[in-house]
Amino acid sequence: MAEIPAHAKRTQMVLFSVGMLGADAPPLTPGLLTDAEQASLGAAGAVGDLLGHLMKSDGRLLEHPVNRRVVGVAPDRLAVAPTRILALRGPEKGEIMRAVLAAGYANLLITDQQAAQSLCAAP
Repeated sequence: MAEIPAHAKRTQMVLFSVGMLGADAPPLTPGLLTDAEQASLGAAGAVGDLLGHLMKSDGRLLEHPVNRRVVGVAPDRLAVAPTRILALRGPEKGEIMRAVLAAGYANLLITDQQAAQSLCAAP
């Protein structure tokens, strides 16, 4: 495990995607969150997730107890790579895509026409 941070420092490129909120979204899969937690996410301003971390529309991580339980790479660790590629599709991901790009987590985008149109639409 000690070698992982050393490898991360040499990373030249990362390819990642994002998730959105909704009944079938992985962060909201039944059993992972209580009904109260699920209900509170939208009220708190969550628009989707990056590496399992829930985000707000302005690209900031959501201040929510759910984010403190995430086990995995923190989004700010993406910055070690000079090339950060966000790959996704679908018009429903416009808001989370906009948040990730606004925060600077990605500097390249691979997407489809519907997602691009959603990105360009007024928030």
